[in-house]
Amino acid sequence: MNLLKNSCLVLFLLAATSPSFTQSILDEDTFDTDLNGWTSSTGWEWSADGRANSANNFWDGRPPIDAVSGPGALAYRAAEGDIGRVTSRSYDFSGNATVFLRFTQYYRRWQGATRLNILVDGMILETITLNTNVGINIETSHRDVQIFDISMAAGNNENVQLEFVFEGTNYFWLIDDVQFFDDYPYPQTRPSFFGDSLANFGTPYDNYQVDSVGWAYVPKQLVVQFAAGVTEPEKQLIRDTVGAVKISTCVCDRLELWELTDDPLNFGDNQGPEGGSIGILSNKKGTGSTAKVDGVDYNYYNGTQLQDRIDTPIQPLTPAELLPFAVSPVDALRIAILDTGLDITHEEVSQFIYRIPDVNNEECLVNDPIGWNFVDSLNNVFDDNSHGTHVAGIVARTLRTLNHDEDNCSYQILPYKTHDEHGVATLFNVTCATYQAIQDSARIINDSWGFYGDPSEILQNALDSVELAGAYVVSAAGNEGLRLDTLLQYPACYDNSNMISVAAEGVDPNGIIALADFSNVSNTLVDIAAPGVSINSSVPRATPQSTQNNEFDDKSGTSMAAPAVSAALAVAYCAGPLGAKDRLLDCAEQFEPYFPDIIQARRLDLNRFCITPVDTAPGGQSPQFTLYPNPANDRIQVRAEAEGSFTQLKIVDMRGVTMLEYQQSSWSVGQVTDLDLNTLPAGSYFLQIQQEDAYWVTKFIKI
Repeated sequence: MNLLKNSCLVLFLLAATSPSFTQSILDEDTFDTDLNGWTSSTGWEWSADGRANSANNFWDGRPPIDAVSGPGALAYRAAEGDIGRVTSRSYDFSGNATVFLRFTQYYRRWQGATRLNILVDGMILETITLNTNVGINIETSHRDVQIFDISMAAGNNENVQLEFVFEGTNYFWLIDDVQFFDDYPYPQTRPSFFGDSLANFGTPYDNYQVDSVGWAYVPKQLVVQFAAGVTEPEKQLIRDTVGAVKISTCVCDRLELWELTDDPLNFGDNQGPEGGSIGILSNKKGTGSTAKVDGVDYNYYNGTQLQDRIDTPIQPLTPAELLPFAVSPVDALRIAILDTGLDITHEEVSQFIYRIPDVNNEECLVNDPIGWNFVDSLNNVFDDNSHGTHVAGIVARTLRTLNHDEDNCSYQILPYKTHDEHGVATLFNVTCATYQAIQDSARIINDSWGFYGDPSEILQNALDSVELAGAYVVSAAGNEGLRLDTLLQYPACYDNSNMISVAAEGVDPNGIIALADFSNVSNTLVDIAAPGVSINSSVPRATPQSTQNNEFDDKSGTSMAAPAVSAALAVAYCAGPLGAKDRLLDCAEQFEPYFPDIIQARRLDLNRFCITPVDTAPGGQSPQFTLYPNPANDRIQVRAEAEGSFTQLKIVDMRGVTMLEYQQSSWSVGQVTDLDLNTLPAGSYFLQIQQEDAYWVTKFIKI
């Protein structure tokens, strides 16, 4: 396989000069085989399997503590009312003025307390009260990581000990992977560049935590989706049980963002007033016929082109600033771009920016005529990173290349600012924007961003809704040079039938088209390749107040390949919503042997015109018909210009929803079929006629 070398800053990667945030481990105890020199006065012992599994501790099938080193751990399982102490061996930190402590715990409280003493030469120099916000019958996650700066007590001392104290009536406490560092121990992500970037950006990103599969999330935050019909008192009961506060909602309360008091999760053995568990985990979809929660996830981070940028103050757009943009055509085919925003005044994209004429009260967003800024919660989507404007410019230029003015469709770019100036977003923001795109009748959604690790059922639910709405999602495959079969990246690797995953291609020094060496690939997960190296496109003004505009720059990445496919898919959709993805992929050039790591070696070729024709289908003879009148009133007539066999006729709206369906057993030359449109509201529609594997599609307007 030919690999294209790329020297540009690409999606998900920082420049080579970015600092690396690796810390030196000064000492550690992982308890793999025994107590490792720690001594217990009461109740503490070594647990080989990482469980506190005894009858009086209500273990009830819980998982073991989830620490990096494995299952061996310290475990406290004493009778109620005891004071249990476990004291470490001695550590020598002489010569280290800075000492950070990190450990993994799994703790469940009844009516007790936990604390940590720092001892030097046997004397307590510092006491840290632990788990102060864990309520009664509440437990931490089984992978709860605690980090403390103990420099004041331990720095430059050679006889330092830890003492964990468990007092009162509790259920259990497990501790593992006690480690000491010479600097703040930023968690390791997989791939590592993402965590290093968050640490480099500083507050608030450097306070991230990492899940068991190595991806970063916002500490103490959960994204929750309740099932339909759950009442507010029922929701509040679950929040109270979990120990959470609702801090935000979006799209008519479809999603909630919670902040946890101390990262606790109720396991589900707390009883509600009428019996039964009221914990969030046991109320999740799939756990019972009356589940109240359709999804719950950590508020994961995701990224586009990561850059260390200064935050630009963004103010709401005024009516005067919106006035130059025309009202959106009734039949506009909307392409949503979830990204760092958009400079809507740039000459490359401005002709595709329209105002949605009437804000639908059901949207639950006020004054959002051209999109929405989910980062700052306002209607100005200004791009303070440049990635989103570059992506939108590729969409606009591709539409022009495909002669969109001749296909009887009006295209609208609908920008959603989901990512901040650094190119960082959260699961909550991108999922809210996905639902909003459906609400705003977007037909194509471009996702030039991604994350690794847990696939997220919250985002999966949103993408399922996109599929049900008859819309499509085009996603960048990512730029780590990986085979996605070994490390999945999302949303590119979701298997919804409406998803298209895009790799990047370019031209090597010999003038040969080749896959970019940075592009993720898979011959089972990546659908198509498109140009993604040194792509020239629009970039935004320096600030919203700047008068210098209409600048262009080169960028590389699968981020640049995806919008070309999104635009081509929109043109295919214009020719008929049904089967638009299949027509696009069938139209792709089969580029063997250069692309063996893309499904069917497909590459997008905008010089091939099979995306747009409406009178034939690959592999079949074209059925010939004439439709009149157009525009129509209550009836249209379809006349056959050739003989044909059994035929299906469908009338679909601009969303791809089938409105009317007819069948005709056979056709003779000149035969006319009368179609009743009485039940259809005024608007634009497609008539699709299919005979076996051939089809004919045309657009008409009912007035």
